[in-house]
Amino acid sequence: MGMLVLRREVSEGIVMLLPDGSEIVVHVSHLKGKKVALAISAPAGVKVLRRELYANRNLGTGGKAEMVLSGLHASGQATAS
Repeated sequence: MGMLVLRREVSEGIVMLLPDGSEIVVHVSHLKGKKVALAISAPAGVKVLRRELYANRNLGTGGKAEMVLSGLHASGQATAS
């Protein structure tokens, strides 16, 4: 699997088009020191996981490591379940 590296500034983002025609949008929300806050918009039912928690989950170390998007509020904030 290849990796695409993109540079984005605050308020910029990327769109990933899925085979079914839906899309995942990743938006650079803000920066705080060396930390980047990302806003992710995806179809309902898409699991969004932090990589390190996903690795722990696969190793059976437990913990709720995922957020399943069930929709968006009018404000653009995701509803997680």
